[in-house]
Amino acid sequence: MRTRFASGEGLQLDEQYRLAHLPLIAPDHSRVIATQAGKVYMMGRHPETFSLVLPIPGDALLRSAAFQELDADLRSELHVSELPEIVQSVDSCDRRDLTLDAEFLGT
Repeated sequence: MRTRFASGEGLQLDEQYRLAHLPLIAPDHSRVIATQAGKVYMMGRHPETFSLVLPIPGDALLRSAAFQELDADLRSELHVSELPEIVQSVDSCDRRDLTLDAEFLGT
């Protein structure tokens, strides 16, 4: 989405920016959101997270029942209309070399 700016119009900072980014660059700014219920950010920072990445053969992933179910769900009509960028990413996997990995995320 491209933002159109009009001459003389001020820049509007959206809520997510005011919560996650503004506290890091201008912590004393009057529009900073220091914390918010249901969000993990505290003055623009979140708890440390760790990732474990396991390279797997792409053809093995594509054959797995779990991946096929996830793929079908992401391509479903519901998700196509709600999350087109995810479906576009899934489609780009079809055109890429099958160099994929699985990630397990946690805090």
